[in-house]
Amino acid sequence: MLFMNNTGKSEKIRKDETIGVRTGHYWKTVKDGQEADIPEHYGMALGFTKVVNDNDKEEQSIDIVDNINKALNPKDDIKAYKDKLMSIKGIGKKTAKDIMKDYPTEADMVKRIKEEPDMPYDDDVAESLKNVFSE
Repeated sequence: MLFMNNTGKSEKIRKDETIGVRTGHYWKTVKDGQEADIPEHYGMALGFTKVVNDNDKEEQSIDIVDNINKALNPKDDIKAYKDKLMSIKGIGKKTAKDIMKDYPTEADMVKRIKEEPDMPYDDDVAESLKNVFSE
């Protein structure tokens, strides 16, 4: 990652590099205002500031979108919802999968039960769904 030395003083940094078949390190002095390509944790520890270019901005925006998608639809919640469905007597993997197609989240199921109590499933399954998700 690219960092700029804005500390007001020169800093010596250790650079690890592979040259040919030989792996080694060397010391480099980074003066105030100079850029250095170093690992993120090392640059932050030295007090350098990150240099952000257009590619980094794109990657950051993609990361933000991914984080939002994970927050809106986390796999743990989906698994917990599926496990909750399968814990109901009369609902197995196939029925749980069919229910999750119609109501992908637990919130959708609760909303559906509040709006319209008649469910398009067997009476015993529908009654069990109402009992579990109307709480």
